[in-house]
Amino acid sequence: LCLVDAGKLDEAKNRLDQLAAITPQDWRVSLGRAMLAEEAGDMKTAQAAFVSASLAAPNDRIRVAISERISATPENKETDIELPLPTAPAAKPVH
Repeated sequence: LCLVDAGKLDEAKNRLDQLAAITPQDWRVSLGRAMLAEEAGDMKTAQAAFVSASLAAPNDRIRVAISERISATPENKETDIELPLPTAPAAKPVH
């Protein structure tokens, strides 16, 4: 992550690839990839990787810090299923 902050993006990507080869489920891989994607302007990929990193984070403090990087923009929100509201049945005529 220090390499990303220093602008050494190619080196950061190489190091992340090495870490991913050893421990692909490590939350730091997702976090690093999120930061790289963010630097590249690929916000959709960055947001997905931030979510992945937050879900795998080892404790609540880290999870909260990562979650703060996740934006709630409309393109990142999951859409709810919208169903019509039920209507009252029509009254039956009395004979």
